[in-house]
Amino acid sequence: MIINNFKKLNCQYVAVRSSATTEDGKENAWAGQLDTFLYIDEKNIISAIKNAWKSLYGLRALYYGKKNNQVLNNSISVVVQKMINSTSSGIAFSINPTNNKNNIVIEAIDGQGEAIVSGAVTPDTYEVNKENLNIISKTINKQKFKIIENLKTIDDNNSSQKLSDDKIIELSKVIIEIENKYGYPVDVEWAIEDDILYILQARPITTNKPISKDTEILLNKVIDKKNWEFLWLREFCWFVENTEVYATTKEYQNKFLGFDIATKNRLCINGDEYTLAYDSDYENDKLNEYCKDKSFLKDFVKKDFEIEKDTIDYIEYLQNKDFSSLKDNELIDEFKAFNEAYIKSFVPCVIIPEDYVHNKVIEQLKKVGFDDKTVTEIISEVAKCPNHDKIYYNDEPLDLLKIALKKKNGVNIDEDIKEHIKEYGWLKDPCIVEDVSFTEEEYNDRINTLINLDVERRIDEIYQVRKENDESINTAKEKYCLDAETIDLIGVLRDFTFLHTYTAQNTDHLFHTGRHTLFKEIEKRINIGDNDIVSMGDKEIIELLSKTIDRETALKHVQDRKKGFAIVWLDSKVYFVYGTEANFIANEVSNLYKIVKEEYEETDSSVIKGNVANPGKVKGIARILDEYEDVKKVNIGDIIIASMTTPIFVSAMEKASAFVTDEGGITCHAAIISREFGVPCIVGTICATKKIKDGDYIEVDAYKGEIRIINESKR
Repeated sequence: MIINNFKKLNCQYVAVRSSATTEDGKENAWAGQLDTFLYIDEKNIISAIKNAWKSLYGLRALYYGKKNNQVLNNSISVVVQKMINSTSSGIAFSINPTNNKNNIVIEAIDGQGEAIVSGAVTPDTYEVNKENLNIISKTINKQKFKIIENLKTIDDNNSSQKLSDDKIIELSKVIIEIENKYGYPVDVEWAIEDDILYILQARPITTNKPISKDTEILLNKVIDKKNWEFLWLREFCWFVENTEVYATTKEYQNKFLGFDIATKNRLCINGDEYTLAYDSDYENDKLNEYCKDKSFLKDFVKKDFEIEKDTIDYIEYLQNKDFSSLKDNELIDEFKAFNEAYIKSFVPCVIIPEDYVHNKVIEQLKKVGFDDKTVTEIISEVAKCPNHDKIYYNDEPLDLLKIALKKKNGVNIDEDIKEHIKEYGWLKDPCIVEDVSFTEEEYNDRINTLINLDVERRIDEIYQVRKENDESINTAKEKYCLDAETIDLIGVLRDFTFLHTYTAQNTDHLFHTGRHTLFKEIEKRINIGDNDIVSMGDKEIIELLSKTIDRETALKHVQDRKKGFAIVWLDSKVYFVYGTEANFIANEVSNLYKIVKEEYEETDSSVIKGNVANPGKVKGIARILDEYEDVKKVNIGDIIIASMTTPIFVSAMEKASAFVTDEGGITCHAAIISREFGVPCIVGTICATKKIKDGDYIEVDAYKGEIRIINESKR
């Protein structure tokens, strides 16, 4: 029967779409939960229908259904439609998701809609007034490729309007009809073939959610992008998050670097950060364009170092400045100067071309004739962090070892500890809401552990590693007879490897210093505590100092953010949501793109795989580190398992025999410390903290990049 009806459609291809009994209803949108199959021929129609049925029991659909109490009561049918070979297609919203419920927003691209739904291309955006059908605005974007009949066609010069004005009006009329029919705003997928408009799907926007319609549509736009990848959790205070937003924009990147790779799509929701895989192509395209200037990368490095010098100089200025004698208007000017300096310091942290340069080095090595095996050997030997300047994260453990050696030799270390706190105490989470620093007691606890180890050997090994790092580029040059162009490119890679950590530490140090100098005076003037001030943005602080906003209003904003916040970058525009609405977005996005990923990893192979950051092979007891208090459970020889490591975990890392992290690359904190401590390290496993439990006896093979659970603890 299915084959016979397929023949009646009199077409070569069909689209196979799922239609659950509760899908796309007024109460639950089910957007993106079930599968659609395009360009299905007669030979594959049966298997496509089966797979559409099966998608009701996929991880994503199960999570969504369970959350809405629909798993057991839901059922599914499958719709088979003639395949539309669209010359243009897109998505339309019957209300504007950001500012006007009386306007329609239409997004359009050339070719099939797959490219817009996946986020691979940036669509044109048209806005139409519902009442008079006037086209209010048009944003035309360059489309580098399109998909026609399931084939990707490169079109670098396509900067034309994708949908004619007449078609924009025609589509708007249909959108209004659909909204009127259902009685609530809709999200519509459309396509045009042979100048005929087709409506592929109309998805009503749900109304039983504890969020506004604008936020609901914003969430739907996020979901429509699909392919979000969870990166990491960052628990920064709002002032830091707000500064990062500035640093991601064209305005400030051009101001401080002279070029931009402005953030296109990104999510930061209660500290959880997500990105779109497709955006890496956009970033690489921009870098490729800039690198047509042969000196670009070296100039980039030079500019970064200039910014770091300015940051360090400004930190010294803050440390020596008396703000108490300033008038209010002078204090405002000082705060504006701080804010500008902080944004400037942040810009190099959001444009980190390390991966791009890493790939360029690989291309260059292959270009000059090295095979894959030799390329891997060279990269492992030269992709090290050079010792250009002080790296606090690296030097703190070394300096504490020196203090431990003094104590071991019977020298009084009281003054050394005080100096150590002054120099390094701020490393304990400098960007969170709470103002914390390492204490004398914490450092003494670490020293008491270190003096029982071979301190002299550890110090010698760290210096030896640093010496080898600095010499590795010359050693490789002689060993592999590398030419000048290759050596220059490797030098740039090493510079950016250093800058990756150097820029972050200086930005953190600047914020900590400003918090303990300038911000202390601001606290007194506006009568608001430290935790609340760092939960404000720059404009609110200026308004309070200028007395253009009252204290109660400002504190209400703070309380809303403390309940929850969402920063959403979509096609280079930034949206902010606070309070319970932000928490709702956090839950939805987590279920779709974070929890499902973790669950998938848990059901995957029994062998956990990652990237080797430092080779070696050990067995030991796994200790999961989620927070600072967890460092107390680590004993000598244990293996640290963490989402990522930071300086707050160093006291545990000094005792561990290996490090394993969910996140990070070969230049992350865990990787750098592992090389200095001489212990095996595997990073970027994604799921180690989910598959391994505290107390498991495991093997870390950092030659192969594999972790195996030998004996499970009682779970």
